[in-house]
Amino acid sequence: MSCKRYITGMILLMAMVAFSGCRQWNQQQQQNRTTGTVNRTEQTVIRFMGQWFEQGDRERFIREFVTEYNFRNQHVRVELVFPEEIMGDRRGDKDLEVFVTEQLRSRVTDYDILLLNNDYALVADEPGWAKKYLVDFAEIPQFRETTVKGLINDSIIGLWGGIVPGPLVEGFYYTLWCNTNVANQVGVEVKQMGMTFDDFRTYIQAVHAYNEKQTNPDDRKYALFEAGDWRTMNYLTNQLYMSILNDDEEYFRDRPSERKLRAWNQTLQLLQTLAPYKPLNPQYSGKVWNDSFHEFLDDRYLFFINGSWMYSFWQNVDRQKLMNMMPVELPVTRQVNNYIGGYQIMWGVPKNAPNRDEAVKFLLAMNDARVAEKWVRYTKCPTGIQGKLATVSMGVDHFEDFTFQIDQKYGKNKINPLGSQYVFGFNNRWNHYFAHEVLLGEITPAEAVRQIRTALSNNNVAIVP
Repeated sequence: MSCKRYITGMILLMAMVAFSGCRQWNQQQQQNRTTGTVNRTEQTVIRFMGQWFEQGDRERFIREFVTEYNFRNQHVRVELVFPEEIMGDRRGDKDLEVFVTEQLRSRVTDYDILLLNNDYALVADEPGWAKKYLVDFAEIPQFRETTVKGLINDSIIGLWGGIVPGPLVEGFYYTLWCNTNVANQVGVEVKQMGMTFDDFRTYIQAVHAYNEKQTNPDDRKYALFEAGDWRTMNYLTNQLYMSILNDDEEYFRDRPSERKLRAWNQTLQLLQTLAPYKPLNPQYSGKVWNDSFHEFLDDRYLFFINGSWMYSFWQNVDRQKLMNMMPVELPVTRQVNNYIGGYQIMWGVPKNAPNRDEAVKFLLAMNDARVAEKWVRYTKCPTGIQGKLATVSMGVDHFEDFTFQIDQKYGKNKINPLGSQYVFGFNNRWNHYFAHEVLLGEITPAEAVRQIRTALSNNNVAIVP
C-alpha cells in the first residue's frame, strides 16, 4: 500500500509541475503578444540599398520580396532603405555615384548590398573597380544555374571588369510610347508592330497638320517628348541607323568606318525630312526629365522614346491615364535582326560588407523561378532570372502583347547601345551625333557629318574604309 501511495504522490507532483510550467509559458506568451516581442535568437541585420522607389508595382515587387524573405529567414532581418531616403532629390545627380564609391572604398561599408544601377563605370577613375570591391556571382554555381542561359557571357563579364556582380532581375525594351488619345485627336492609327520610317513620318505630319488648324496655342501638340538632361533620341536613331546599314557584322565592329558614316548621314537625312513639321518642343533642352515625364500623360505629345519600365513610372502618376499609353516598336527602313533592350544589374555585395555572406544569400534568393514570374506579372517586362515565365504571355493587355511580340520577333537578340557606340566606336560613344540639331533644322546632315569627322580626327581616331 505504501508503494502505491508513493507512486500516486509522484504522479500528482509531476502533474502539478507540468501544469505550473504550462501556466508560466502561457503567461509569457501573453506578455509577448502584449509587448510585441518574440522568442528567437538575435537576428543579423542586412542593410539593403533598394531601387524603384515610387515606381508603381516595381516598388511593390521589391518591398514584398523583402517581407517574404524576412518571414522565411527568421535568423536575419533585411532592412530596406531607398537612396531617395538617404539623399533625397540629389539621387538623380552625381551624389549616388559619390555615395556608393565612398562606401566601396571605406574600411567597412554601412550597407551590405549597394545600389549599382547597372553603372559598370561607377568608379570612373579606378579601372577594375568592380572586381576589386565586389563579390563575383559568376563564380557561384547556383547563380549560373538560375540565370537565363546565355546572359552570363564574355560581353557582360567584360563590361564589369571580369565579374558579374549580381542578379539580372530587370529586363527591358526601348519603345516608342504612343499616347492613343493624341493619336485619335490628330486622326492617326499608330501601328504597334512593324512601323516603317514612312509610317513614322506620316504620324509626325498629322500632328503638324492638326496644329495648323489650332487658334489657341495651348491646344498645340508635339510629336516627340524629349528632356534636356536625359535625351533618348539616340535609341530611335540607332534602330533606324541599324536598318540603313543593314550589316550586323559591320554594325558590331568597334570602330568608325566610311560605311558607318555614310549610313549615319542617311539616317540624319531621314530626320531632316521631319524638320519642317517641328516635332520637338523648342524648349525641350530646358526640361528636367524627373519633373516632366508625367506631361506625356496629359495629352500634349504623341510619342515618347523610353524603356518598358515607364509602365511602372506612370503607375505612380495616374493608373487610369496609363491605359492610354501604348508601347510601339521603333521604326526602321527594313527588317532588322536586333532590337534595343537588355538586362540590368541593380545591386552588388561589397567584399567589405559587415554581413557579406548573408547578403549574398539574399540576392541569390532573388534568382528564383517564382520571383521571375512575379516580376513579369507586376512590371510587364522580361527578366534575366531563369523561370517558367521569363517574359510575359500574350493576351492580358496591350502592354503584355508588346513585350510578347518583341520577344517572339527578336528572341535573345537584344542590344543596349551607349550613346553612339555602334557608329563611332565604344571609346567615342559620347561624341556628338547631331540628331536634335537636324530635327530642329539648325544644321544639315552634310555639315553634321563633317563636324563628326573633325572630332574623330582631333582625337586621333582613324576611320577605316
